[in-house]
Amino acid sequence: MKKLLLSFFLVLHLSVYAQFPDVIGSAQLPASNGMILALIDYNNDEFTDVVYQNGLGGNIEIFGNKNGVFSNVSAQLGFPLIAGNGQGTEGVYAFDYNQDGFKDLLYAQSGANGAMRLFKNNCGINFTEVSGAANMPVNTTIVAQYQSLNPIILFSDVDKDNDIDILFSRFIGGQFHISLLRNAGSSFANPVNVISGFGASTIPNFALIDFNNDRNEDLLVISNTGFSNAGAISLFENNGAGLYSLFSGTTGITNSSPVGFAQILDYNHDGFQDILLGSKDTVQPTPSVFSLKVYRNTNGTGAFSDQSANFNSQSTLLGDYFNAHAFDYNNDGRTDLLWEIKNTSGASSKPALMRYNGGTSFTSVQNTFIPSATTDTNITANYVLFDYDNDGKVDIFQPGGGSSPNARLLKNISLGNNYVSIRLRSCTGPTDPVGSRVYAKFGPTTTHRTYSGQSNTSTQAYGIDKLYFGLGSV
Repeated sequence: MKKLLLSFFLVLHLSVYAQFPDVIGSAQLPASNGMILALIDYNNDEFTDVVYQNGLGGNIEIFGNKNGVFSNVSAQLGFPLIAGNGQGTEGVYAFDYNQDGFKDLLYAQSGANGAMRLFKNNCGINFTEVSGAANMPVNTTIVAQYQSLNPIILFSDVDKDNDIDILFSRFIGGQFHISLLRNAGSSFANPVNVISGFGASTIPNFALIDFNNDRNEDLLVISNTGFSNAGAISLFENNGAGLYSLFSGTTGITNSSPVGFAQILDYNHDGFQDILLGSKDTVQPTPSVFSLKVYRNTNGTGAFSDQSANFNSQSTLLGDYFNAHAFDYNNDGRTDLLWEIKNTSGASSKPALMRYNGGTSFTSVQNTFIPSATTDTNITANYVLFDYDNDGKVDIFQPGGGSSPNARLLKNISLGNNYVSIRLRSCTGPTDPVGSRVYAKFGPTTTHRTYSGQSNTSTQAYGIDKLYFGLGSV
């Protein structure tokens, strides 16, 4: 078991309900075509810094955060000039590859001739490229996630040796595979295929899930043959040494998620991780058919029950539900959702902010809190959720581009209730808390959160290492 120091902050707030104002100007992030590629607290000052880009062809830069105000610190940190390729196929990921207590940065590019570059964080002072010494792969076809085009790359200590390894989807030898870069401390072994058999036309999207609570992160694999087809969904169990085998029992999970998206969350707070699956506009809901699937974990047995009718976060907005952010926007202790939706019949797209009321009920509060949140349907960028000013309220970053050129930082001022924010520090084990799980009990409610290598989804990892628990009015 990981031995960790626990630090937390408990804060009280009065209830306020108002729209989330755009504060990108006062936060001094450049709005024009702005995109956040990763979150990182590079100097461990407890404020979340960002890896930022203005437009798909813009330079990828680091903006430091000082008390909620950002400035470009790329030159100060010796971070090299990396220009975007104009296609949006790049991803940046923060993780501590050498376990020195400071998050490093991995830059990757999907598609043919894809590559990874690793930048070592030298105690928050500067960054040094160590790609060659760390044996990072070059000229390899890294598979991209649907819509965002982010490389499918996740992070996990797959073999329990206290080093963070890299899992990614790639195309090699005429077939798709899920491959592993095993961390040897200061460098990575050559990539090996850990799950194969997908052939030349089935794309493996995957998410991390410890479905049986054995503290080994397993894989939920969505096999997509096309983005109009429901994907076959399988569980692969990790034996603790980084070897994966197909779970042979009946999972109860039917083919779903044409967009290849999964969000892993414990929606009913029973200590077992459940599955939320996205969908495409070709799968329309009816009174008896729900396109967004929710599967409840049955006590870690590998079996899941379809609870789509009981946890239906479908809004009235139609389109491709390709990414969801699970967070507690009003700190009431329940898991709310921000769905990113690609409008397939219009030039602009709106997200769906869905408040969970408990039981089977969701309420759309998009028009109450973020009514003007809109992105160009064709941009390849994601919303990013983080507490930029450390006030315990998770804020929403809306990317800019195309017909909606200006990014917006939507400050969350609507929260009442109490909260606790937790950041784990290691005494003797790994410094990166990826894979650690925190249980919080307040009043009659127990809540579980996991430090996940991909923010609990099959999409990009953003690198934030704080967990937030809404405590309600206790």
